[in-house]
Amino acid sequence: MEEDVRQRFERLEGFLAEHFVRFEERMSRSEARMDRLERTVSLAIRVGARQLRELREQQGRLAEAQLRTEDSLRETDDKLNALIAVVDGVVRRLPPA
Repeated sequence: MEEDVRQRFERLEGFLAEHFVRFEERMSRSEARMDRLERTVSLAIRVGARQLRELREQQGRLAEAQLRTEDSLRETDDKLNALIAVVDGVVRRLPPA
């Protein structure tokens, strides 16, 4: 009887040792995958932050260009209105045909 218990205990011990080794292997692979995932996420965050910074810079340049365009359009409108006034004055002074 005691020998039977000892054999069962040894089989159980072998079973647990084998499964513990498998568990350690799985944990090692899982840790490696987590490390790769962590590096990937860190890289994605850095890339995203850089793209956001570049987008903000581009938006600033676009806003400045838009202001310059608006100023230029106002100046063009003023000049066109002045030209229209001059031409209108010339046409009104001409004798009827």
